[in-house]
Amino acid sequence: MVSFDIESLFTNVPVTESCRIVSKVHDDTLPDRTPLTPDEIHDLMYFCLNSTSFKWRDNYYQQLQGAAMGSPLSPVIANIFMEHFETTALQTLSQRPSLWLRYVDDTFVIWPHNRRDLGHFLAHINQHHPSIKFTMETEQNNSTPSYTSSLPNRHPASPLTKSTGNPHTPIDIFATDPSTVHTYYNQSTTPSSAEPINSAMSTI
Repeated sequence: MVSFDIESLFTNVPVTESCRIVSKVHDDTLPDRTPLTPDEIHDLMYFCLNSTSFKWRDNYYQQLQGAAMGSPLSPVIANIFMEHFETTALQTLSQRPSLWLRYVDDTFVIWPHNRRDLGHFLAHINQHHPSIKFTMETEQNNSTPSYTSSLPNRHPASPLTKSTGNPHTPIDIFATDPSTVHTYYNQSTTPSSAEPINSAMSTI
């Protein structure tokens, strides 16, 4: 088990490239959902993402790179860009994670290969785009660093458990509330092979 974290994701999202991706990822249902054309959506998003001036101590500043912190559009454009990043980065590898689950800028990974190859994997994804850099924390003492505020670890009674106030009380981390499950599933991305995805969904 490995945890990957993207350094300062929102402020490092390449705005021009991300807007270009947005104009290409629409499907055939777009006309049923909005009268806007892909080019119009591109132009509106580009305008919003570049309207990043702010005032501090009576001085006005313009953010020159990335999406603005606190903007409701920032997580949307960041997720769209990262889906594209993950697809292209992982497709060019011969050794891939068996599971890659990202929630915004935190990614939980199951790596079935050796640690040396894990280092090569980190170097590969950090060289894939000049703006996107990952840090990595590996499993220690059968547990991995936090992912979405939980601490997954191995336990004989459950595939993954998390620590609680009582260290002798393991709690299964799988959520069962339908709204919670669908929210986390839709906000995560899984550009890995179909087998681990289907296995995870059957567990849910």
